[in-house]
Amino acid sequence: MQPITRLVAVQFLLAFADNAVKAGFGFFITFQGHQLWGLPADVGLMIAALALASPYFLFAGTGGVVASIVPRASVIEWSRLTEIPLSLIAGAAIVFQSSTLLLACLFVYSIQSTFFTTAKLAYLPQLAGRERLIPANARIQTATLGGILCGLIFGGVTIGNGQTWAFAGAMPAAAVIGYALARSLPKIAVGAGGAWSAKDLNPLFAAANALATVFRSRTAGTLAIAITWFWMIGLILTSLLPDVAQRQMNISANAANALIGAFVVGIALGGYLVSALTKGRLTAAYSPLAAVGMAVFCVELSFAVDAFPASAGAPASIAGFVSTAAGVRILADLVALATFGALFLAPLYALLQTIADGGELTARVSGSVTLDALANTIVAGLLAVLFAAGLTFGWLLAALAVVNVAVAALLFSARRLRP
Repeated sequence: MQPITRLVAVQFLLAFADNAVKAGFGFFITFQGHQLWGLPADVGLMIAALALASPYFLFAGTGGVVASIVPRASVIEWSRLTEIPLSLIAGAAIVFQSSTLLLACLFVYSIQSTFFTTAKLAYLPQLAGRERLIPANARIQTATLGGILCGLIFGGVTIGNGQTWAFAGAMPAAAVIGYALARSLPKIAVGAGGAWSAKDLNPLFAAANALATVFRSRTAGTLAIAITWFWMIGLILTSLLPDVAQRQMNISANAANALIGAFVVGIALGGYLVSALTKGRLTAAYSPLAAVGMAVFCVELSFAVDAFPASAGAPASIAGFVSTAAGVRILADLVALATFGALFLAPLYALLQTIADGGELTARVSGSVTLDALANTIVAGLLAVLFAAGLTFGWLLAALAVVNVAVAALLFSARRLRP
C-alpha cells in the first residue's frame, strides 16, 4: 500500500470515528429521548457542534507549530494513539447513557483531530508533490467527507436502533487500525522550522499568529475564507439533520440515515469530477460554479423538506420515505449538494498548500483551520440562541444560499487564483 493510500485510510478512519461519536450524540438526544442538561434537542445539538468546533480554534495554531518542529507523520501517529483510550471512554458513555460524558468525549476527540489535521495538510505536499497535489487532495477530501458521512450513518444506525454495544465495540477497533496504519507512514524531515519558544506553543498566541499569517497574503486569505464557509455548511447540515428528520419530517432513524447516505453518493461523485475536470492543474476555476450550485440546492432542499407529507402517527420507514415525491427530491438535493461541495473544496486546499513551504506552510494551514474553527464556534453558539428563539430550518437554508452566492462572487473575482 502506497504511503498516500495509507494516509487516505487513516483520514477516513479518523473522520469515521469523530462523526460516529457526533451522530451517536445526536441520535442519543433525539431518537433515544435523552436530554443534555434538560435543554431542547436542537439547542443540545448546537452545543455539541460548539464542542466539536472550539478545540480547532484553541489548538490549531499550536498544532501548526508542532508540525513545523517534528516530522508530521509522528504527529499523525501520536494523535491516532490518543484515540484508542478515548474510544473506550466514548463507548462507555453510550452504554451507560451519559450525555455529559459523551459531550466531553466529543470535545477531546476534536482536540486530537486538530493536531492530526494541521499535520496532515502540511504532510500531504511532501507525499504527493506539486504535480499530483489536486488529485491527492481530492482523495483526502473524499476520504474525509466519506468518513464523516459513514461515521454519521454508523452512529445513527447503532444508537438510533439502541445497538449500544455494537457502537462501543467498533470504535476501539477503528482506533487500533488507524494507529497501525499511521505508524507505517514514512517520517519525512520537516526542514528548518525556524526558532521557537514556549510562547509559540501558547494556544491563544499560536492561534493569533496563524490567523495573521494566513491573511498576510490576499490569495491565502481568500482561500481560507472559502474553505471555512464549506466546513460551516457541513457542520450545520450534519448537526441538524437528525432533529429535522425526527421533529419536522417524522421519519424513522433508519430513514434519517438514508439522508446521510445521499451525501456519501454525492461526495464520491464530486471527488471523481474534480479530478476529471482539473486534470492536475492548480486552479480554482470550478469552485465559484460549485458554490452557486450549492446555493441552488440549499433553496431546493428547503422547499423539498417543507413539501414532505409528515405523518402525525408512526415515523415513516425508509420505504415510506422514498415512496413520496418529496422524499426522492430531498435525497436528490442532498446528493447534488455533496457533489458540488466536493468540487468546491479540493482545489482550494491544493492551492493553499502550494503558496509556501516549511514553517510558512504549516502556519498558513493552521491559520485556515483556526479560521474554520473560530467561525464555526461563533455560528454554533449563535444558532443555539436563534433556534431557542424560534429560527426554522427553512430560513436557515435560505440564509446559507445567500452567503453561498457571496462566496461564489468572491472566488469568481479571483478565479485565476494561483499560489
